[in-house]
Parts: sequence; C-alpha cells; structure tokens
Amino acid sequence: MINHDPNISEVWLSPAKIEGAVNYFHVSSNWLGNTFTLTPRIPTGPYVDEGGWVIEDTTTPRISLATSLRKAYKAVNASMKWDDMYVYGTRNDIDVVVPFGDTRPHSPRNPYSPTFSLSRYLDWVESKGWDLPTDKQERELFTHLVPDAKRTGEVWALEPTDVVILGEVRWNKFYLAKWIEEKASKKLGAANEKWKDPNSILDLVM
Repeated sequence: MINHDPNISEVWLSPAKIEGAVNYFHVSSNWLGNTFTLTPRIPTGPYVDEGGWVIEDTTTPRISLATSLRKAYKAVNASMKWDDMYVYGTRNDIDVVVPFGDTRPHSPRNPYSPTFSLSRYLDWVESKGWDLPTDKQERELFTHLVPDAKRTGEVWALEPTDVVILGEVRWNKFYLAKWIEEKASKKLGAANEKWKDPNSILDLVM
C-alpha cells in the first residue's frame, strides 16, 4: 500500500542508520509541522497500578524523549503501530533526566516497576509502625519516576526543546519527511551516494 500522506516521501533509509544520526527522538500521532518547539507538560494519563492508584510523577512538567526509535514507541504505547506515528528528533546535546532514580518506593516482593502496588507499599509502611504519607508526600514519592522507564529507556527534557520532523517507520523502513527529501534532492542530487548517509541528509535541516 502506498503512503498518501503528503508530509512523508517514498525515500527510505534503514531505521538503524537514522538512530545513529539523531540524539533524541519524540513520536507523535499528530502532525506538528516541519519544525516544532516541544513544551514540557504533565501527562494527562499517568501510569496507574492494578488498584487504580497513580504511581508516576504527576508534578514535573517534562518532554518524553528516547535514544532510539523503538524505545520512543515503547514510551508512548507498547502496542502502537509504527505507521500511526510521526517521528521527530533533535541532534542537539540537551540536559535530560532519567525517570528511574535511586529513591524509588518499594517494599518486600514489591519493587518499583510496572507491577508495583501502592496499596501493598502503604500496608507495609503501616505494618512497620511508620506514619503514612500525606497526599502531598505520596505524590512526592514518585518525583522523577515512571515505572516502565527502565524498559522503555524514556528520558525527560525539562526545558523547551526544538525538534524537526524526520519521517515515519513503515514495514521496518524509515521513510523521510517530504521536506527533507525535497531539500536533499536539490542539494545532493538524486544519484548522489550521500543519499545513503543520514548524517549528510540531516546536516541540511538540523
């Protein structure tokens, strides 16, 4: 099936080569334009445990980024189809936070992870004769934490971050954004060997 999205070209590269040319990725189901400034925000659908209790940071505005394409998709939705998402990226060196620090709440046989149970943790705290956390302290337990960050490799930027549209993945191939293909074809020429080098292509737009 031919992609009829006018924003995406039919010129493709290996996803691995794109990963080697970009520092951080951000995926979105929405078209954000050729260039866009991502603004830190608090997610509207935080991670919850089996009892419906929130077990991730709900106070720190951030931008979710990843160091690889597959990790970027996992951070959004592990079951998301590749071709449902636009891929944005930056080659800039930016300060990031890894949301899986050393101060993770945990209790016996209840590590901080996607299966973490807040109620079991609080039961354990109470069994030790310790004071239960207030609502504010409970929120602070999860500062800079996301339970599946170890699996997804998610990192956060805490400042506005400029990104450009790179393209999308379809059938395990990375299809370049139309504007990059058009700019590269003018500069490099259709037969130029540099088409095989993502760094040469991205040097034109990033």
